[in-house]
Amino acid sequence: MSFKKMLFLFVICSVFSCSNEGDDLASNVEKQDYPAKESSEEANFKFITDFLSGIVHDDDIVKEVKAGVETSLLYGLDEELRFREILKSDDNKLRSASKSLLAEKLEEAFGNIGKTKSATEALNGDELETFVLNDNVQIYWPYSERWDGKEIPFVTYAPTDKDADDVTDVMAYRKIVNPDGTSRIESRMVNEAYAKEHPVWIINKNEMDYEELPDFKAGEFEKNGRLFVSDLLPDARNNKTLRARTPLVVFYLGKLTVTTQHDSWIAGGSEFEFTNAQPLAPGYTTTGNTKVWSNWSRGQISDGITKGIWQVLNMDWTVEQVQNGLKVVETDDGKSTAWKLDLGVKLANDKGLGFTVSASIPFNNNDDEIYEKILMRSYMTDSESNPATALHGGRGVKWTMYTEAK
Repeated sequence: MSFKKMLFLFVICSVFSCSNEGDDLASNVEKQDYPAKESSEEANFKFITDFLSGIVHDDDIVKEVKAGVETSLLYGLDEELRFREILKSDDNKLRSASKSLLAEKLEEAFGNIGKTKSATEALNGDELETFVLNDNVQIYWPYSERWDGKEIPFVTYAPTDKDADDVTDVMAYRKIVNPDGTSRIESRMVNEAYAKEHPVWIINKNEMDYEELPDFKAGEFEKNGRLFVSDLLPDARNNKTLRARTPLVVFYLGKLTVTTQHDSWIAGGSEFEFTNAQPLAPGYTTTGNTKVWSNWSRGQISDGITKGIWQVLNMDWTVEQVQNGLKVVETDDGKSTAWKLDLGVKLANDKGLGFTVSASIPFNNNDDEIYEKILMRSYMTDSESNPATALHGGRGVKWTMYTEAK
C-alpha cells in the first residue's frame, strides 16, 4: 500500500495547540519548510518524526515499541525496531506474524488520504515507501531499560546534513493530551544526558542491511559466516564435536567488557566484530575466517558490564597451524578494505622450517580498529602462560580468550 496515504497525518496534527516553548509544530504542518529535493532523506526523516510524535501519547503503542526493542536486544541487536519489522509482520526475522497496533495506526491514516491537501505533497509517497522499507529505517531507543513505563517519549531524528558524531543537541517532539481532551505538541532540545533519564525515540538508519541478518525467529544466529552473539545462543563450550582418537584444541573468545562509547548517542550503541583467520586443512595452502559479532547498547557500556561470549574462533587449532590472526573492529559504514597477513604453517612430515600462507581479513575503512595480532599456537596452548587470564584489547574494549584441549 502506497505511503502517499501517510501524508494525511499532517492534517490530523494541525488541530494540536502549541507548547509554551513556542514551537507550534502541529499547527505549522502546512507551513513546514521541508528540505529541498536534494535533501529528500531528511524530509522523509522529518515526516516520520512528525507522524510518531502525534501518536506517542498512546500507552499501548509505547509499550509495543518497548517490547520490540527488547526483542531486538534478546537476539543480540541494538535497542532498535525497524519499520520493516512493523509493516511486514508476515515476513520478518524477529517477531510474530500478528499485526501491531502501530501498523494499524498507519493503515487507519492511509484510509483518510486525499480528503485534503497540504504542503507535504512535495514529498514523494512511493519514494518514502521505498525509503522506509528498504533503507533500514528504524526507531532507536537509547537507554530503553531505564524507562519507568509511564513517561511519554520525545521523538526526534538523526540529522543528515552533518556527521552524527558532531551532533549533541537536537529538537524533539511529543503529543500531550490534556485532562479536558484537548491536545498539544510539546517540543524541547534533547541530548544524551536527557536520554539517560527520559525516554527518547530517534529515527535513524541501521548500518547493517536487513538482508545481512539471520532468521532469528527460525532459530538461526549465523549469516554469511558471521555469528551473532545472543543470550539465546548456546554456550559453545558445551557443544563440541570431537574427532575420534585425535586431540582437538578449540580456540574461544571468553569474557568481554566495553567501557568506551564508539558512536554518538544519535547513531546508537557499539558493534564489535572479532574475525579470526586460520590456515585450512588438509593442505593448509588456503585460509578461512571465523566471525563473531557482539552488539553493546549504550546503557551496557555506561554501566561497564561484562558479558560472557563463549563462542568459538577456531574449532580445530591443529599443530600444523603455527599461527592464527585476530582482528577486532567496531563496525561502521565505509569502503571495504582488508588486513593482509601471512600465517605460519608447519606440516608434520615437513623437515624444514615450514612455510607461510596469505590471509585477508576484510573490514570497512570507517571502522574503529581495536586490535590486530598474529597469535602463536605455542603461546595460546601453553598452560604456563595461561593466556585466558590475560586481558587483551584497547580503546575501552577488553576481553579474554583461551584454548581448551580435548
